[in-house]
Amino acid sequence: MKKILVTLIAITFSVGVFAQDSTNSMASKQHMQKHKGVMMKDGKLWMMKNGETTQLNGDLTLDNGATVMVDGTVKMKDGTTATLKNGDYVSMDGIIKNKDDWQKDKMMKDDKMKMDKMPTDSAK
Repeated sequence: MKKILVTLIAITFSVGVFAQDSTNSMASKQHMQKHKGVMMKDGKLWMMKNGETTQLNGDLTLDNGATVMVDGTVKMKDGTTATLKNGDYVSMDGIIKNKDDWQKDKMMKDDKMKMDKMPTDSAK
């Protein structure tokens, strides 16, 4: 009897694990597919485009004319430079965001996606 009870409890918990909502991972994948830019991670530059991430092996000219160099230096069209730190992100239009800023943006977009999916009360 104890074995049957333990087995039923185990099955109940395992079903609960598989029934978890996967919208967060789906929203994250959709968000990453929309991301186009370069990120510094562990001292290496990574290009994110069309949901794929590849290591940047050469200099890259962004849409706004800025250049991202393999050493993490970003040279703007006006001649100013910035050096990327671990976690920094540069969009294709040359906007540099530190890890906290662009992850905050990601969370806000993910929250907006969740809000858009929520049912509304049309009886008002």
